[in-house]
Amino acid sequence: KEWNLSHVDYKFVSGSELHKYGKIFDLPQTVKDGETIELRVDMMSPSNPGIYTTNWALVQGSTTLCSLPLSITVR
Repeated sequence: KEWNLSHVDYKFVSGSELHKYGKIFDLPQTVKDGETIELRVDMMSPSNPGIYTTNWALVQGSTTLCSLPLSITVR
């Protein structure tokens, strides 16, 4: 199913707040069935060692289309 840039966003939903700027972003382009897209979020590494997980999602209104968890290890 197509993800229309006018209706689908990617947003922070839970976990470590590693992002530097906003919590919700518009898709940079419409994504048709079978296509791929690169999403970028500026993040800052925590200063303390540990495992950090930040959870993002592609959403359309209040409906989650796809979960995007990311975990990093700081040494």
